Amino acid sequence: MAKLAFIAFASFCCCFGVSEGTETKTIPIGNINFSVAEGLVIERVADESLVQWPIAATYHPNGDLLILECHWIKESVQKQKQLEAKSHKIVRLSDSNGDGQYDKRQVIADS
Repeated sequence: MAKLAFIAFASFCCCFGVSEGTETKTIPIGNINFSVAEGLVIERVADESLVQWPIAATYHPNGDLLILECHWIKESVQKQKQLEAKSHKIVRLSDSNGDGQYDKRQVIADS
């Protein structure tokens, strides 16, 4: 089954839809309810302890999740200037014990 990287945190507004007439089901994750088409699954595989300020993600062929973090994305222009010293990162999340939950974080690029 193909996987789709989708990261949702309480600080982000996440919206997506399905075609009209498509059978859907509601899946709660944390305090957010997701409506997904029948036959699809959405589940939490990492939490805020492993990822901060994600803006993009993709899967590596070995199953690791690569995430681009941008620390100033939701800040004002003035605050962005204060945060310029903070780096942007590409991190790799790995599932070290095969339970389907990412439990290891590695910074693989830092600007």
